[in-house]
Amino acid sequence: MLRAHERGEAEAEDSRSSWVALNHERVRRASTELLRHREGLTADDEADEWLNDLGELLDEPVSPTCEAGIITHLRFAVEEIDRVAEEVDEMPARTPEARVALKTVRRLIGGYRRRNDP
Repeated sequence: MLRAHERGEAEAEDSRSSWVALNHERVRRASTELLRHREGLTADDEADEWLNDLGELLDEPVSPTCEAGIITHLRFAVEEIDRVAEEVDEMPARTPEARVALKTVRRLIGGYRRRNDP
């Protein structure tokens, strides 16, 4: 029999997996759009590395592991873009297209993160 915290962890994982299964096409489209406008993002080498790795993941076939990896890379790329933008006192996205792409990604990441809430 599972303990309460184990049950909660299993339910959270099921919720995240379900979300990924339902939203993987939207996440892939948003990721592709973000990469298309990456020159308009305030990034450093670390953010570029996350974005490069994201591009490689998008070339892989759809699988639960790959889709979870895409979300993870998006989260870390956005966190790094935000950190750099704050550090250099610039907007995270400097072009209208990059702003739209980043906003879309943020909404998707927010939906995924809510699956982690108790």
